[in-house]
Amino acid sequence: MNLHWYALYTRPRFEKKVAKRLQDAGYETWLPLQTVVRQWSDRKKKIEVPLFSSYVFIRTQISQLYNAVQTDGVARTVHFNGAPAVIRDEQIEMIQKILIGPDAFDVRDRSYAKGEEVRVIYGPLKGSTGRWMNWRGKKRVCLELGGNAAVIVEPDTDLDHAATRCVLGAYAYAGQVCISVQRILVHHSASDEFIRLFTEKTKQQILGNPLDEKTDIGPMINEESAAKTIERIEDAVKNGAKLLCGGRRTGTLVEPAVLTDVPHTAGLWREEVFAPVAVIEPYKDFEQAVELVNDSSFGLQAGVFTNDIKKAFMAYNEIEAGGIIINDIPTYRVDHMPYGGMKDSGFGREGVRYAIEEMTEKKLMVIDGVLPTENAKNAEKR
Repeated sequence: MNLHWYALYTRPRFEKKVAKRLQDAGYETWLPLQTVVRQWSDRKKKIEVPLFSSYVFIRTQISQLYNAVQTDGVARTVHFNGAPAVIRDEQIEMIQKILIGPDAFDVRDRSYAKGEEVRVIYGPLKGSTGRWMNWRGKKRVCLELGGNAAVIVEPDTDLDHAATRCVLGAYAYAGQVCISVQRILVHHSASDEFIRLFTEKTKQQILGNPLDEKTDIGPMINEESAAKTIERIEDAVKNGAKLLCGGRRTGTLVEPAVLTDVPHTAGLWREEVFAPVAVIEPYKDFEQAVELVNDSSFGLQAGVFTNDIKKAFMAYNEIEAGGIIINDIPTYRVDHMPYGGMKDSGFGREGVRYAIEEMTEKKLMVIDGVLPTENAKNAEKR
């Protein structure tokens, strides 16, 4: 029986579920994990996450590969040169050896004003061991992979204006925008007033046919996505969240939802909801707000409403996102700006100039000394 290792590609954070489904179906799988330290507000927690985000390895016959993918229904086979990518046994063994010992990762301490945060810094595989990745090919790509954008609202800003902009950012296109406002962090001294303003403005949004000029919020892409949104809302409420308004569905139409007290383990906080849903959470000081923004595997764009230039630059320096929009929502974008993200939000930048640079192969020539011109050569001959 000819068994080979193959790579399956799935959505981020679905790796364990995919591996479990395949194992239950009788397939041999391998999902290398690593332990990292994550910080939620004022507490730290060690969690296990896949070493290779979005990838699950399966050992089977080529004839059974299609059935394996169908078993899961989420993953798809990674191809190379038009055929399923085969990963040789020695390459799998090499990866396993790399994971044992202190050289796998560099763990460093970063000091902050309030205590210390330990982070795992993802490093390259040592020496020639990185060659096992060659099955992915060497195509130059620029990927924008979504996010769960956050906004910080400081008490020195115009709360009514901030609420108006956040409503637009959260519910435009029914929230189906990669830089849609999903998490809103408001200073505790202004949170009650902001929540009142935001909820009132949300209730004024008109849900309906997008061809009607009076409509503010149209349908979601399909009923499956709409139903999934309601499931996430209900799950958050079941675990302690408060639903202030909305959160009901009629077909593909989902009423814009506002929630508070959402657990940081809930999908509404951790995942890209891609729906008309906004989560509001108060914070004590600006440093904590920055930590909450960074409490995400995504990092596409973030917004900060403040009149303090020092805090604006602190946000720029500390927030792990590709774009920081000061005094506006992260949904802001113009075509000629460098647009792209960090972490699971992708790599590379869009925007006319920047996209060209991403796809440009830079080349160097060094000339040591002065080369004689053709005319100088002819003069010497005469």
